Amino acid sequence: MADIFETEDEKKEYEYILNKLKGEYKSLTIGDIEYILDIVYDYYVKEGFIKEDDVEDAEDEDELVDIYEDEIFEYVTSRVEQDGKTGKFTDQLVDDILACDYEYCEETGIFEDGDDSEA
Repeated sequence: MADIFETEDEKKEYEYILNKLKGEYKSLTIGDIEYILDIVYDYYVKEGFIKEDDVEDAEDEDELVDIYEDEIFEYVTSRVEQDGKTGKFTDQLVDDILACDYEYCEETGIFEDGDDSEA
């Protein structure tokens, strides 16, 4: 079987999500998680948060971007519907995958902005 992961970090992220959700969603696969997170990636590119040509050279790491979880959810569920996959990817499953991905990013410090204080 071909390795679907581009990086070791991506592999860890997908496995984290799968392990968190496997008890509730017995048929969930790494490929399912990849499908949803690829749509999230497409959203980031579409919104200009990621420039595909510059992914390797991301130098503006200090630039903060507001990510709106509701917008991402709406974008992903819309794409799932367009792809005709709403039977497999219910709104609840999509929400759970996105929540686990956010949790993973929080735990690993991906979303760190250097200012954890609350106003």
